[in-house]
Amino acid sequence: MSILVPFFLLQAAAAAPTPPEMAAGLPDDAKIVCRTVTATGSRLGGKRVCMSKKEWRRMDRESEETTRSIQDRYSKQGDNN
Repeated sequence: MSILVPFFLLQAAAAAPTPPEMAAGLPDDAKIVCRTVTATGSRLGGKRVCMSKKEWRRMDRESEETTRSIQDRYSKQGDNN
């Protein structure tokens, strides 16, 4: 019986839709987009991350805001010297 359990799990995993297939018929913001994300300075392969377009836009916006904040902070410190 223990041999049958993994077989059924494999079948269920194979039948599960992949993220782009799940997005069919959804609003554009809800569609799933997968990207390969690599760690800065790493020579190893990246990790595949799937999120909705809305989530990717939020992540991109937060990243830009953080970068801008850091740049502003250090440029103001340079002005004080």
